[in-house]
Amino acid sequence: MNKKTIRDVDFKNKRVLVRVDFNVPLKDGKVSDDTRIRASLPTIKYLLDGGGRVLLCSHFGRPKGGPDPKYSLGPAAIRLAELLGQPAPLVPDCVGVAAENASAELLPGQVVLLENVRFHPGEEKNDPAFAQRLAVLADLYVNDAFGSAHRAHASTEGVAHHLPAYAGFLLVLRAANTDLRRPAGPLFHATASSALVLAAVGVVLAELEMPGWAAHGWLLVLGVSAQVIGYLAISISLPRLPAVVTSILLLVQPVLSVGVAALIVDERPSPSQLAGVALVVTGRVRPALNCLLWRWYGEEP
Repeated sequence: MNKKTIRDVDFKNKRVLVRVDFNVPLKDGKVSDDTRIRASLPTIKYLLDGGGRVLLCSHFGRPKGGPDPKYSLGPAAIRLAELLGQPAPLVPDCVGVAAENASAELLPGQVVLLENVRFHPGEEKNDPAFAQRLAVLADLYVNDAFGSAHRAHASTEGVAHHLPAYAGFLLVLRAANTDLRRPAGPLFHATASSALVLAAVGVVLAELEMPGWAAHGWLLVLGVSAQVIGYLAISISLPRLPAVVTSILLLVQPVLSVGVAALIVDERPSPSQLAGVALVVTGRVRPALNCLLWRWYGEEP
């Protein structure tokens, strides 16, 4: 990752504006799923422990035409304070006098949460003037909004033109796992090529008039074919399937492929074939976990 991270800067006693993604679900006025808040805790704690003066900003929902209590970040601030074990007061606005006073009064190791940035039309318009109003609050900018970093809004893109910008730990994680939900170009083609070679070997074995070899050959052909077809099917359907279902399919599909092939040829898989299935399953653990990351920290529709 070429972007500088918070490990590359001395933020002690400096005001740090951190864009987080606290767009969390609520139930009865309380946060019902705090996964996204927890996801930014490593970055927030790192900055606080290092003596940073932390101002968090986030959007919540899609308010129309200005402030709306329905879309206040108050519940998120309460849950954040509980998770951090220290006060995390909500500032009633993200810019202006209230925000500037909160920024000036912050001490090292303290954190505040600014009110919903989408209460201002300039946020989604990426208005330079609004971005400048955010920038005056801090000395440094950190983007840790995993689910919103793709949006060119004032708090995710515009403010970075006014302050030294760094990536938080969650954004680093996102970059490290880019494209794992899709077949990686060279790796996927290499895998497909290897599968074709194995299938060809299977055909040769199937044509040999030796006891057992034919069955093993067809088992290899069917098994490899099912693997490739299954992998392609899962890859194509990734955007449409729930991430948990996708993760399970990635891990189970190799076993099912060989099992079905074995039933068709009425031949038990050899130890080497079972070992191959185990290797395939092991290789899919990381993509499966990444699918869950997309579920937990996924981008907004």
